Amino acid sequence: MGALAAELPPSVPVLTLATAAEVALRERGYTIIGRGTSADVVELAAEAASTGAVPRVLVRVTATPGGSLIVIKSGLLGDETISRVILEAVLAKLGR
Repeated sequence: MGALAAELPPSVPVLTLATAAEVALRERGYTIIGRGTSADVVELAAEAASTGAVPRVLVRVTATPGGSLIVIKSGLLGDETISRVILEAVLAKLGR
């Protein structure tokens, strides 16, 4: 609920997609408060640098048979507007 996802082709590896997400979050004033990485999954947790202004954002990037999948969820229930802004920024970083 409230999470947005996009699948990118194999030309966009998991680490490249996760790095673009991290940069997009930082540029929007978020601080990365958690990061988990394995061979084919990267998870990021971020919160706004200003206290309480914007809810926590969770990003999960996974390898799929067709490329890489990114899922973004903002807030407990998912704020699609914030998630969409972040997703669009990530895609822009990748030139898409």
